[in-house]
Amino acid sequence: MHDPFVSVSITINSSREVVWNYLTTQENWEKWYGSGRLLEVNPAWEPGAILRFESGQKAKITACASPEIIRFAGYSISLSALDSATTKVEYRFEPDHFFASDPSLMEGFIRDYTPLVEARLGILKRLVEADT
Repeated sequence: MHDPFVSVSITINSSREVVWNYLTTQENWEKWYGSGRLLEVNPAWEPGAILRFESGQKAKITACASPEIIRFAGYSISLSALDSATTKVEYRFEPDHFFASDPSLMEGFIRDYTPLVEARLGILKRLVEADT
């Protein structure tokens, strides 16, 4: 059985600060995240802020520490500097207890969701590296 989460990481050839600035620019989310436009982050990229998406979904930021981590609604995006010009980005999703309570459902979810996360991070890598 798999652990009850999806975790995918990628190395981006850019500094952690550049990757962080890209991630925390609202207009960039639609380009890489692919789940619709992020309409607002209110009041700002900080714990307690609300992310509001075009789809009508809302998520509360539970952790946000520049330039290290953003956590909201079971998702976290963490950045680790490998050196001054290279950053490891880890995208992690922890499904709610409904998924975790059924191993076969969870395994299917991980199997189906992991390629989507890999694709999102690949897009993020291409976009950030193209900007630097």
